[in-house]
Amino acid sequence: MTAEPAVMSDRPGESSRSTPKVRFLESDLFRSFRRSPAAILAFGLAIVFIVLALAAPYITQQNPYDPASYDIMVSNLPPAWMAGGEREFLLGTDDQGRSLLALILYGLRISMFVGVLSIALAMSFGTVFGLVSGFLGGWVDVVMMRIADIQLSFPPILVALLIDGIARAALPAGQRETLGLAVLVFAIAVSKWVLFARTVRSSVMVEKRKEYVDAARLMFRHPAAVMFRHILPNTIGPLMVLATINFAMAILTEATLSFLGAGVPPTTPSLGTLIKIGNDYLFSGVWWITIFPGITLILLVFAFNMLGDWLRDALNPRLQ
Repeated sequence: MTAEPAVMSDRPGESSRSTPKVRFLESDLFRSFRRSPAAILAFGLAIVFIVLALAAPYITQQNPYDPASYDIMVSNLPPAWMAGGEREFLLGTDDQGRSLLALILYGLRISMFVGVLSIALAMSFGTVFGLVSGFLGGWVDVVMMRIADIQLSFPPILVALLIDGIARAALPAGQRETLGLAVLVFAIAVSKWVLFARTVRSSVMVEKRKEYVDAARLMFRHPAAVMFRHILPNTIGPLMVLATINFAMAILTEATLSFLGAGVPPTTPSLGTLIKIGNDYLFSGVWWITIFPGITLILLVFAFNMLGDWLRDALNPRLQ
C-alpha cells in the first residue's frame, strides 16, 4: 500500500503559517504587547525619538557643529509663540544664537549614541564575565563575584566620575575633547557591567544543572561551546530586560556627567550639556534652554523604562 502524497491546502495564507512573521504575530510576546497600552505608548515614543535623532539634518537647517550657521545677534530668543520670538526658531535659541530645536535633535543623537555604545560594551563584558563565573563555579566563581561585589559597593556615578577624572589627567590636553566621548562611553560601561554579570551568572547557575547541558558534556563538547551555544541563548530574556532599562539609565548618567562638566565636551550638544548651559540663565528668565531639553530627557527615559518594565513582565513565565 503506497502512501498518498501530501495535498496542499488551497486556503489562502495557510501555507505561510510557519513563516517567522506569522510566528511572531502569534507569539505570546506580541499578544502581551497588544494588550498593554503603556507598552504601545512607550514603543511609540521610543520610535519617535529614534526617527527624530536619525532625521535631524533633514528636520532642521541649522548645524550646531558649524559656527558659521548661527548668529550671536539672535541669542536667547524665546520660543516662536512668545513675544519676541521668531518663526525660524520654533523653540527659541541659546546663548550663542543656535536653534534650540536643532540642538535638541542633535543632542538626542549624542545621548542615544552614548547609551547604545556603553550598554553594548557593558553587556558584552558582563555577559562573558557572568558566563565564566557561573559555569566554572568553585573558587573561580568566588573570586570573580567578590570583584563584582567590590565595584557594587561604589555608586555608579562615582565610578564614572573616577574614570573620567583619571582619563582627563592621563590624556594630553589636546586630546581630551577629541577622546572625551570615548572616555564617557567607557566610564558608563564600567559602572554598568556588574549588573549584567550577576544576572547572567544567576541564569547560568540554573541552566547548567539541566539535562541538555549534561548531554552536551557527554558528547565532549568544548566548555566554551556549551557556554556560548547552549547556555547563553537561554539567558537572552533577562539580558533584553536589563539592557532596555539600563539604556535609559545610561542616558541619564550621561546627562548627569555632562551637567557636572565631566561628560560630553561643552562643544558637543547633548541633553546634559544643554541643561547645564540653560541652568546658568534659568533665573534670568531664559527658561526654555533648560526646560525643553529637560522634558525631552524625561520622556526619553520614561519610554525606555516603560519598555523595560513591560519586557520584564512579558518574559516572566510566572506571570503568564
